[in-house]
Amino acid sequence: MLIFESGNISMSRGDVDDLLGQGWVMDNHLNAYSVVIGAKRRRTPQKIRSFLYVSPNHEYYKRSNARNYTTLISHITEEAVNSSEIIIMPCHLTSHWALLVCWIKEQRWEFFDSLPSSLHRAGIRANLKALQDDVPEAFPEGFVNWPVADAVGVPCQDNSWDCGVFVVKFMEVISSTETVSWADQKNWQEDMPRFRAEIVAEIFKTFSSSISESIARLDSSDA
Repeated sequence: MLIFESGNISMSRGDVDDLLGQGWVMDNHLNAYSVVIGAKRRRTPQKIRSFLYVSPNHEYYKRSNARNYTTLISHITEEAVNSSEIIIMPCHLTSHWALLVCWIKEQRWEFFDSLPSSLHRAGIRANLKALQDDVPEAFPEGFVNWPVADAVGVPCQDNSWDCGVFVVKFMEVISSTETVSWADQKNWQEDMPRFRAEIVAEIFKTFSSSISESIARLDSSDA
């Protein structure tokens, strides 16, 4: 059952059940949460960094030869890059979610991995090269070769299925202008049920108008 659809983002009852249970976080969950962060920035710009989000769907759709994959990168322009403090780029690497964050002015990347492994880092440069190839005019020269450092002291998972929730939390923390001590963030794993419920609540709040439209369509079809 489709709960709402907005642009390239849709959410079904199954997607919500996955989030509230122990299911995998998928591309549409991450894309929806990027909209949540954007809505927060519009409400309180002093609390949220300016950011550019790169959907993980882009590379998947491109590999699948989907004709509409360019719609996922149409917002990535030189102006958008220059007006952003960070680039947020979730990466699906060998059945695992991790997060790449670019600190644009500092010309460096930071890699957030809740299950650290050298295998997860192996595809980073290829992902960056593919992005630059698709929108070469958007990024500064040398963008692909900027240094990539592992984020130090970040929370880690102790199972094989919560990586996507960790990525959402990394997105939330990194986008905030508040100074964060990762030493104070060590209990994420035990807070997973609460985090999952909060993510669903924030998505529903942000997409409330789209949800209302879906309900209205259902009501009209039942009439």
